Amino acid sequence: MFRSYGDIVGPLIGAERLARAWPLLEQLCIQGTYSHSIAPLWTLQDLYAFATFTPHLRHLTIDFEATDMTAPSFPPLHVSQTQLTHLEILCFSPIGDPDTVASILSSAFPSLHTVMLSELRVMFYDLSYEMERYNQKWERVAKLLSGSAPVRR
Repeated sequence: MFRSYGDIVGPLIGAERLARAWPLLEQLCIQGTYSHSIAPLWTLQDLYAFATFTPHLRHLTIDFEATDMTAPSFPPLHVSQTQLTHLEILCFSPIGDPDTVASILSSAFPSLHTVMLSELRVMFYDLSYEMERYNQKWERVAKLLSGSAPVRR
């Protein structure tokens, strides 16, 4: 298991270089920002590096920005990693449309069945309206990926 404290990994290495460096990774925890005034360094697009280059990754703990889904190559339909089953969302992870995020995660990680909000996320934040909305959206993603929702049929 690789664990990073702070945001030193993102800007120095990048998701693709990190994933290529450790293709046998099974668990990864990257603890990032603890402030809603600082955007996460990782994005939904960055998760495709893990889907592409870490075929054994089973559990990913990370904070990332999941609002921008407009990049020209997004989502790369050929990318699919079947080992990841657990995604833990840390701290401040903005999210746009939960149905779209769930669909993207489902196609990149078809075995993903557990999406959870970290306990740290709840402990460190006074749940402002914005955070509460993000929590509700992530809870919807978790429900959609649980296996019983239409996104999984």
